[in-house]
Amino acid sequence: MPVHDLFNDAEYVLEVSTPGLDRKFFYLDQLKNYIGEKFLVKFKRPLDGALNLVFSS
Repeated sequence: MPVHDLFNDAEYVLEVSTPGLDRKFFYLDQLKNYIGEKFLVKFKRPLDGALNLVFSS
């Protein structure tokens, strides 16, 4: 089946994940790619009444 036929009439959500907040950076150059980026944190239990918070680095 061609890839372009997989999602023609389907609703879907694309979720992109990272290794997590505990991910270690080994080189300073790895950090510069993320400066100024926004990121979303999802909580299992509400924090100050919110399950999702957006932060900026």
